Amino acid sequence: VRNAYRCIETQSFVPLVQACLLYTFKAETCDSATADCGAVYGEAYLFCEAMNPLLAAVAPTAATTVSANAALTGATAVASGYTATRNAIYENLNAMGIKCSDVGYCSSCGDDASFQRLAERNGWCNDEAVVDSCGPAFPQSDDVPKKNVKKTGGIWKFLAIMMFCIIGSMCIAFLLSLWWAGEFSCKKEEPEEKPGSPVANELQSPA
Repeated sequence: VRNAYRCIETQSFVPLVQACLLYTFKAETCDSATADCGAVYGEAYLFCEAMNPLLAAVAPTAATTVSANAALTGATAVASGYTATRNAIYENLNAMGIKCSDVGYCSSCGDDASFQRLAERNGWCNDEAVVDSCGPAFPQSDDVPKKNVKKTGGIWKFLAIMMFCIIGSMCIAFLLSLWWAGEFSCKKEEPEEKPGSPVANELQSPA
């Protein structure tokens, strides 16, 4: 359970890191003189500040750089530039428990194979050293004793039979309730006497 929690916690930050990189680049390249950059600025701030606590826990200085670029309060958007934010993040991805291969590289931001080589050359991305908490959620067949497998199969069979009996009982009770409510009737209805029939003439008052 603990590994599953750590896996979910770590993987939930991956799209936040990707969005922080993408919108920081868009904020830097958006020309506020000719375009409305408000939405881009807001998204850069939102995504970067959402992932920044995880970065701050392992590299406070790098987190300060990312936060300053995302604040967009100065005269120049992304004061230190997209590259500063990108490097601050990739330098510490593994320490954050995230693999570079999970985040990838922002091709829309101009990052190509040359940046990947730079990251590997600087030792930023050593994914093999990251503890992988996202292993199989269920034990493999070889890890489960045969006795436990048989016992588990017997339990499922018992539960299936119980569910069948319960549903069958509910159907029978429903049909009986309809019977008792008169929806199903075995009584033969007497034909309605029409005016002019012998019985109806006997009931009519004399003229």
